[in-house]
Amino acid sequence: MPTAKVKITFILTFFACPVIAQLPLQIGNTDILDPGDSEIIVAYIDDDRQSNDSYILPYAEISYGLTNNTQTTLSLSRAGNKPFKSKHKSDFGPINVEYLYRFFDNEQISIATGPNYSFPLNKSSQRRAITSPTRLLNIPLVATYSSEQGWYITGEASYTFTSSSSNALGYALASGYQFSNALTLLAEINGSQSIDSYNEDREINWRFGGIYEVSNDYSLLFGIGGNLESELIDVDQLHREIFLGIQFN
Repeated sequence: MPTAKVKITFILTFFACPVIAQLPLQIGNTDILDPGDSEIIVAYIDDDRQSNDSYILPYAEISYGLTNNTQTTLSLSRAGNKPFKSKHKSDFGPINVEYLYRFFDNEQISIATGPNYSFPLNKSSQRRAITSPTRLLNIPLVATYSSEQGWYITGEASYTFTSSSSNALGYALASGYQFSNALTLLAEINGSQSIDSYNEDREINWRFGGIYEVSNDYSLLFGIGGNLESELIDVDQLHREIFLGIQFN
């Protein structure tokens, strides 16, 4: 069975990060939808470890622009796992709501914060150890620098309050490059660290991905990642993570 540490790590990875992330990356975003515009993302997310193969299918995210500098996002999911030598099981994952506020924006630099709150949708998934009863309040600070040559770099620092375990720090650094009119390539390093157990459950991961704009109406999102450094025991360390999704504008 997966340890408590790897369960918390999976929760922090997929539900405590800003839900308006630069999918397929996990880092937050400073882009804001125009007032009245909406965006829907439907995706499959897989988190593979020797002790437990966890996935989210489907992951659904709906964003709506409120003002020129604010938007709100709601995400729902169905989560599943297949612990080592145990039967597969799935149920509803947590629900996440976010309010994104961009408080600084000029031609090259934008800064935003997106407090988001995640909580269990039902008790059956908790009884079956698919999701945790932990409630999470994540407060990130995200800054992006965009160049005239078609590339950008984004940095994030976040603090996560949890209801049933140690609070956590999160951090990420990502870069993107517009390779063509349709394709943007992405790379990221992200990590998390519990406050009360310094260096005991730290995990730093990498992810590469891209966004391919098929038309003005939808884009394909894809990403793959793995582990750079981890203090978890070997069976709980991340082996591979995959993200595949469609974004509807």
